[in-house]
Amino acid sequence: MTWTKKSAAPDYFNQSAAFLTLATGDSAFEWLIPWIPLALSYRIYKTSDFCALGPPPVAAPLTDVDFVGLIPSNPFTALLALAALRPRLEAIALERIFAGYCENIVTGGSTVVTQLVDVFNTTGLLYFGCAPAGSTSVTVTTVGLISGPNFDYDFQAASDCVGSGLVDAVVRGHNTAPGTALTATWNPSWPGWVFVSINTGQAHVRLDWTVPNAIGTFDFAPPAPTQPPSAIPPSTRSYATIADLGKELDAQESKLDLLVSAVSFLASTTALPPTIAAAPADATAAPLHTPGAIGYRVDVSGVPPGADEHFGPITKFHRVGRVSIGSVNGWLSSIDLEHSPMLIAPLPQGVDTIQVTCYPPATATVTALYPPK
Repeated sequence: MTWTKKSAAPDYFNQSAAFLTLATGDSAFEWLIPWIPLALSYRIYKTSDFCALGPPPVAAPLTDVDFVGLIPSNPFTALLALAALRPRLEAIALERIFAGYCENIVTGGSTVVTQLVDVFNTTGLLYFGCAPAGSTSVTVTTVGLISGPNFDYDFQAASDCVGSGLVDAVVRGHNTAPGTALTATWNPSWPGWVFVSINTGQAHVRLDWTVPNAIGTFDFAPPAPTQPPSAIPPSTRSYATIADLGKELDAQESKLDLLVSAVSFLASTTALPPTIAAAPADATAAPLHTPGAIGYRVDVSGVPPGADEHFGPITKFHRVGRVSIGSVNGWLSSIDLEHSPMLIAPLPQGVDTIQVTCYPPATATVTALYPPK
């Protein structure tokens, strides 16, 4: 089944904008529109490639559990709840976009439907079934003997689908060897069929049904998402004047400025390069205090040859010493000195003190690293 782009669909689409366009006025999906800023990205799709992939997997129905906890007392819990909800809403949105932009055009021909039948060790067992609607013939492709010296069977047409009205033996096999291939065709003037095991054995039978395709143009029909009672949409406001709207926009801009400042600070204090290095200092005799540092470089000299644990670069030492980092409140777990130079970054929040302890005759110096000014 080949899915293609509808002629009226755009060549490319923005995920968020496309869902907004298609869901507006659609009562089944319109209730999800307020969630767009939280749930959908602005990813760009090539429509023909999107359609060629076929209908997206149908999303599981939304329930109360998906929305409970979005606004709890703990902001971290709210973020986790939203992170779990987002892919669910995105899957529903992609289903609606696929229905609006993609179609399947069938021009004719037929489809082969395969049905597998197993008969297990029971003499006279009737295994029965119905031919699929629209089928024009039935082909028994293979009778495969799984065990036993032989297997005798009848494949018969039936006047019903419950195996009570046998009509004619279309295929009959005796002393059938494993893997026997048959090409007997039954034109199903009768709606049902039966497979009769004449003796004790175990067989695996494959039936190929030839079914004509329905000709026409078909759309994908996504299931309508049910709005749970707990799906309270994000609040919106009404503004009577431009001045009122301007106040809200100014408030939003202030929030964005604060976020940009916070992100810039985090980037400058956690991303190591580029950095400014202070002069090397001795941190073996006493702790070295470095307020504002985001990392340390420790250089070791005078390492005994026997301390080299591995061959080749990069040298790894053992029993050379240790590094301790912390603050006035205490120390974190010590770190073994394994390389020279050895980089310790990024530093945990609040850490501004370092001390190095070496086994003689090794000595060490510390270079504090600071964010660029």
